Amino acid sequence: MDITDRKLAETAPMQALHGITHHLENSPLATICWDREFRVAFWSQRAESMFGWTAAEVMGKTPLDWQFVFEADREQVNQTIAQLFSGINTVCHNRNYRKDGSVVFCEWYNSTLLDEQGNLVSMLSFALDVTERKHAEAALQASETRFRRYERIVSATTDGISLVDRQYRYQIVNQAYLNRFNKSYTDIVGHSVSELLGQEVFETIIQPRLDRCLAGETVQYNEWFEVPALGRQFLSVTYSPYREADQTISGVVVSVRNITPLKQAEEAVRQSEQRFQEIAQTISQLFFVRSAITGEFIYVSPAYERIWGRSCESLYQNPDSWLEAIHPDDRPRINQSLANQFTGKSVQREYRIILPNGSVRWISAQIDLVRDEDGNLLRFIGFAEDISDRKAIEFVVQQNEARYLAILEDQTELITRFRADGTLLFVNDAFCRYYGVSRDEMIGHHYQPLIYPADQAAIDRCLAALSPENPVGSVQHRVCVNGTMRWMQWTNRAIYGDQGNLLELQSVGRDIDDRKQAELQLQAALAEKEVLLQEVYHRVKNNLQLIQSMLQMQQRRLNNPEAIQALQDSWNRIMTISLVHEILYQSDNLAKINLRDYIPALVQHIATSYHLIAPNVVVKTEVESIVAPMKKAICCGLILNELVTNALKYAFPEKKSGQVTVVVTADCTRSENMITMTVQDNGIGLPQSLDLSSIKTLGLTLVQDFVEQLRGAIAVESGQGCLFRITFNLKS
Repeated sequence: MDITDRKLAETAPMQALHGITHHLENSPLATICWDREFRVAFWSQRAESMFGWTAAEVMGKTPLDWQFVFEADREQVNQTIAQLFSGINTVCHNRNYRKDGSVVFCEWYNSTLLDEQGNLVSMLSFALDVTERKHAEAALQASETRFRRYERIVSATTDGISLVDRQYRYQIVNQAYLNRFNKSYTDIVGHSVSELLGQEVFETIIQPRLDRCLAGETVQYNEWFEVPALGRQFLSVTYSPYREADQTISGVVVSVRNITPLKQAEEAVRQSEQRFQEIAQTISQLFFVRSAITGEFIYVSPAYERIWGRSCESLYQNPDSWLEAIHPDDRPRINQSLANQFTGKSVQREYRIILPNGSVRWISAQIDLVRDEDGNLLRFIGFAEDISDRKAIEFVVQQNEARYLAILEDQTELITRFRADGTLLFVNDAFCRYYGVSRDEMIGHHYQPLIYPADQAAIDRCLAALSPENPVGSVQHRVCVNGTMRWMQWTNRAIYGDQGNLLELQSVGRDIDDRKQAELQLQAALAEKEVLLQEVYHRVKNNLQLIQSMLQMQQRRLNNPEAIQALQDSWNRIMTISLVHEILYQSDNLAKINLRDYIPALVQHIATSYHLIAPNVVVKTEVESIVAPMKKAICCGLILNELVTNALKYAFPEKKSGQVTVVVTADCTRSENMITMTVQDNGIGLPQSLDLSSIKTLGLTLVQDFVEQLRGAIAVESGQGCLFRITFNLKS
């Protein structure tokens, strides 16, 4: 029986297994078979060479039984194992240890074998050593990182940077270069330099220098360019050869920096130096710079020759020659100042010099010290000027001040100067003697403690009222002198600056206590006399009223109408005088009377007295507020009494109706203070042939007499009624 086929069938699986094993052993992948407990069941020769452990060393162990998995990757490996136990095939990357302790990067391909019931039978893993690839990737990533950093640096720099090839075309430009020319990336890259900057600029300025750079030379130059949106700009340009790995030059690296501000600053410095030279040539002051290390003069302005009468060159040759001109009396002080000038920050000196012609001048100098960061003295910078004229003025001012102080000290009045806040600046000897204090006790202190407290407000009001237009004011107040209260009168003068600002105040005071006491006594006496005068007015008024009563009694006993009328007229005249005394008795002013209070009451009384004679006549008054002396007021009242009485008695016969108007006005626009009184009626009037001077009636005679007493004038107008106008000067 031929069993060849059967034998072949029996040996085929073994041959296949042997073949698979051979392929696995010779595969570049490490092959590991795990049982269902994830223990090593097979460990290929490639696994031995890759990891260093033999199959015998790891057989039956899990990955965690020996130092196989990199610590940081264990969590990831555990997750992969869990997936395999779940029947999930995986691909993962993690680090493993070799037996020698080195680390290998592995790429794992994991699969599971399940039986027909889906139970896990075993697991198979292929491991690929990707260490070199990982290192290459890390190197590439580092390179890319460095490139990105370089790219950011180039983009961040304010210098415009570009790469130009040998055909003068832009290959790379940074953002600053784009900003410089106000272009986009596509507007420049791939385009020629001549397209961007113009053919003429390219051929005359740029191309010759680019060619030198392409020949291997680094070229640097500064030039003015027209830059879009910026205009004419001064640029610093550097061309550097761009070399390939084989050192061939394939292009030019262009670096452009805008140094227009620097150029402008240089120009400003140049102009400043020029102006400095012009100023130094023209100013009257001497300006100098001297080294603190060598003692030599670095700069001396031409004013030295005019002030010292010596050449600047002599000072450069002999830096101490200026000391030869110092006045002998001032030389010790100046030598001491020179010895001390190395400390501090600045030095000020005033001294005299003797010129070659023998004349003497006063010099004022200020020297500032210049130090380095460590405080070491480097140089002296100083100014010196001729102050001879100022010194002469100061001498005159000092003499005048001395004379002024001597005059103040010789005065018997109290003289003081003080600030607006009351701080005393000066008091004379009379002030000190009066208050019994020394000058030192008063200067710098407030004057308020000397003032009687209740009078401080009056002083404040006086000082507050002072102004540049009204700088002088006077005030009387009480002061405390050795515990005694005395009256003083102060004349205050405010002293203002050119801008109207208050500088200080000067006051001259005198003791008026005796005069004040006399005034108080006089006021008391006047008060007593006023009381007495009121009593006199009261008694006169009462006596006049008594006379009026007697006239009325006599009038009632008479039957003769003319006699009765005569007594009535007399009664009215007495009433006119009595009314003045009544008003004065009730008034605070015993010497003067307001005509507006007096005349309307008088006229109303007259109208009432003659109401039976002229019942249909209306009497009106218009009187301004005029204050008149008592004597003039009585004269005015008597004049009005006669004129109003005559109008009521004679202007309206047969009891006709009409009006009598009394007007009293003052012409305030005239310095004479003229008063005008008019009495006007619309009655029958006076005959046209009437001559006022020829009238001999008692009433009009009295009117003319009273007008003469007023030193006034009277005028009469007659027509449709009658008008009397009396004018007089209130103050004559």
